[in-house]
Amino acid sequence: MRRALVNGPLFDGGSGRLQHGLAVLLAADRIEAVLPRGEVPGEVALVDVGGRVVMPGIIDSHAHFALWAFDPPGQDDATVAPLREATWDALGAVLQAGCVGVRDCGGLDVAFRDGLAAGRRPGPRIQTSLTIISPVNGIADGGRPAGALAPHLHTLPAPECTGPDEARAKVREVVAAGADFIKIGATGGVSSPRREPRQQLLTEAEMTAIVDEAHRLGRPVICHALGGPGLLAALRAGVDTIEHGVWLDDEAIAEMVRRGTWYVPTLSGYELHRRRGGPLQRGHAEAIVGSHRESVRRAHAAGVRIASGSDGGVYDHDFTLELELLAAAGLPAGEVIAAATSRAAECLGWAADMGAVVPGRRADLLIVDGDPTRDITVLRNPDNLRVMQAGVFLDE
Repeated sequence: MRRALVNGPLFDGGSGRLQHGLAVLLAADRIEAVLPRGEVPGEVALVDVGGRVVMPGIIDSHAHFALWAFDPPGQDDATVAPLREATWDALGAVLQAGCVGVRDCGGLDVAFRDGLAAGRRPGPRIQTSLTIISPVNGIADGGRPAGALAPHLHTLPAPECTGPDEARAKVREVVAAGADFIKIGATGGVSSPRREPRQQLLTEAEMTAIVDEAHRLGRPVICHALGGPGLLAALRAGVDTIEHGVWLDDEAIAEMVRRGTWYVPTLSGYELHRRRGGPLQRGHAEAIVGSHRESVRRAHAAGVRIASGSDGGVYDHDFTLELELLAAAGLPAGEVIAAATSRAAECLGWAADMGAVVPGRRADLLIVDGDPTRDITVLRNPDNLRVMQAGVFLDE
């Protein structure tokens, strides 16, 4: 059945402003047309949105729904089943809150992605890296203080590699296991007791081998990098996205502009470390948040391409906090929403299919009570939202 959403302003995901007097014509799971209200064909059923804003659903470019898989309590169904069920619940909850697409950056196995795609459970569209490729003593090697390695869930490839040849082989292994993209850990992080946040972990030769092999296999490479020589080496190796980037100097920003490298700042991840982390995380985060916000401001001013990612899952999945922090860092509200819709879709390679209210895209939409281009916080309250996925309202 063809339907048209009428009587509400439109945020198309890219223009940065509301457009009035338009109708969004839907056919099955797709947007058929965006046209003046008076041009809607007479046989089309009208859906009056009551003055609410029509906009694309949110895409979270950096989240973790199954971090437990990096250190599971066991490998048997009895111990893993409750954690898997909680993961399904979390995926369903973010969809209800308006998030229609997610890039899971380590921990989530392909069964979740494929189950959601097949409609077996409710949740957003998913991309997953499965693991985080890093060296021994990297950010994902599972090393415990006494030296023993924690076992990863058997559905995930082990992350460790040493040297360019092993790095190249690890990419092949991860792609064979079903990864949509490759994630690497180039520097330490705030939760790394034996690695400083700016410490370089992978060598440039290892990263170059990873990028070359991943691109040959048609997979983009995203890079956990906080700053320092490891971040610059990752850029020179040709990674597609810098995740976090809390210390971006002039050289790094210039390199990102020159190469068109995406930037997913995850401001909210470090803000939540500062508020809710243990002593190690709080100590690092207190020293980071000011520089992080300044990095975002300077990158935006220089024209670096920015997509929104929450780093949700470390604490919870509050992807709206990231939008509020991007606005606080100086991005206009319209650009913040674009960073979480059309720009995020472009970053994830989904631009031809979602992220904007234009003909041919999937009808993954939000109907918002309030104007998010003036007050980004209206997206925080699920009561303000009506969520449509593939042309069907969740409450239908």
